[in-house]
Formats: sequence, structure tokens, C-alpha cells
Amino acid sequence: MFNFRFIYLEDCKHVLEATGLEQWMAETDGEIKLKDCPKCKTPIAKTQRFMNMVKKVYQDVQRVKKRVFGNIREIEASRDELRKKLHELRVKLNFRNHYDRFLIHHTNHLKGN
Repeated sequence: MFNFRFIYLEDCKHVLEATGLEQWMAETDGEIKLKDCPKCKTPIAKTQRFMNMVKKVYQDVQRVKKRVFGNIREIEASRDELRKKLHELRVKLNFRNHYDRFLIHHTNHLKGN
């Protein structure tokens, strides 16, 4: 006699054989993403039995984001420094535009235009 156990996937409501699903969930292909239901491809994120795997995926995603984007405080400091430099450049450009207009006006005035 066979002794099968089944798992109810809360995300998509499918019921699947436990042993095969657990083995498949434990497999990794190096890709950081939630596993999908083999029947309908709905991401498996709410089923209590796999919550540790789901949490690990989210932790891995956060680790990659931190590596790619950097520390949030460093990003904010860099952003603030860039805003300051941009403001300084705008002030210089605005001064330069006013100075150029001043020169054009007085040059034309001296020429008699």
C-alpha cells in the first residue's frame, strides 16, 4: 500500500504530492527567485511549509540589491553631494548668462546699435 502525503499551495490552491514537491523546491539553479507552482506557474510565497525558503529568497534579493545599489546611507550622501554640485553649476551658468547678456548689451550700445 502506498503512503502519499499532499501539500496544499495557498497561493494557487493546487494540491501536489509532498515528497516530489519538497525535492523540487530544494533544488537550486543559481537563479534568485521564488519557485512557481508546477501546474500554473503562480509563485509559491504563502505556503507555510516553504516559508523558510521564501525568506531565504527575499534575503538573497536584498543582499544582491545592496551589492548592486550600495548602502542606502552612502547613496543618500552621494545624492546630496550631487544635488549641491548641480546647484553650484546652475548658479555659475545663470551668472554666466547674465554676464553674456550684459556684454552683448554694452557692446551693442558702444557700437551705436
